[in-house]
Amino acid sequence: MPGSGQLKRAELADVGRLARRLLNRAVETARTEDQPLRRLLLGHLGPDAALLPTVSATWPSYEHVNVQVALDAWLADGTGGGRGTRYTASPASGS
Repeated sequence: MPGSGQLKRAELADVGRLARRLLNRAVETARTEDQPLRRLLLGHLGPDAALLPTVSATWPSYEHVNVQVALDAWLADGTGGGRGTRYTASPASGS
């Protein structure tokens, strides 16, 4: 009898929603627990590194090579920091 308070049967869409929520939580947990770049920066810059200003940007994966070429050119012409500083662009997302 519909509406009598009985448990509803799971549908395929319910399984999809549950799987999506599980995946989102797993990714969120992995990203908050595993921060190798943060550990490296804190080890190099010291504990006050979290107070320093930072810049970040994202590009589609097919643009990564263009971003690297632009950074290489910027650093090569002497305006990219100088003082013997070495810079490397790397995808923080791991993709």
